[in-house]
Amino acid sequence: RIAKTISPADSRKVSQNPPPVRALRPGRNLVRYARRRQKIAYNRIMADVNFMVPIAPNIFYALVGGILPALFWLWFWMQEDKLHPEPRSKILLAFLGGMVAVVLVYPFEKWAYASWGMTTTTLILWAIIEETAKLLMVTITVLRSKAFDEPIDAMEYLITTALGFAALENVLFILNPLLEGHAFQGLVTGNMRFIGASLLHVVSSAVLGYCIAREFYRSKAW
Repeated sequence: RIAKTISPADSRKVSQNPPPVRALRPGRNLVRYARRRQKIAYNRIMADVNFMVPIAPNIFYALVGGILPALFWLWFWMQEDKLHPEPRSKILLAFLGGMVAVVLVYPFEKWAYASWGMTTTTLILWAIIEETAKLLMVTITVLRSKAFDEPIDAMEYLITTALGFAALENVLFILNPLLEGHAFQGLVTGNMRFIGASLLHVVSSAVLGYCIAREFYRSKAW
């Protein structure tokens, strides 16, 4: 049927100008073509993102919106220990330890979500993973130092670590909508996490710190 639809003139053109060799390997050429198109599309998307959404200012706004509220809560809770304030270096170390904990828990939380989806089991596992990571970081950074010399210190350092954790977590939650061009959504997210998620982290770690404080005089293992 194909031979019947080709006129003599067309057949002479085909014989004079044979198709290129690459036409004999359509599979390989399709893969190369798809990769080339994918690369071009990716470059266009990245160019649009870089042009439409300035990266550096959004990162700055996310850092301010995520860290400043955590520092406010840190100042608020530190007022409870005016008589025997903790060394600022230890407070800073505990705060940074909480931020490092965010990086540590990410692969475990990702595994939990991939295994069970967004279920109650996943939420419980996330809570256990996060509190374990915060306890591990505060133990490594300050609880074994000489600065831990009174029961209330356990609560202070765990609250500080929790606020460091919440600070970086808030930065990531605020940054995502900003990079997508949704500034209002980023603002709403920051406001909600200032009262909600930050205090939830504080309360959870404060309960754990209270349990450690009750054992302060019984054991020096911490």
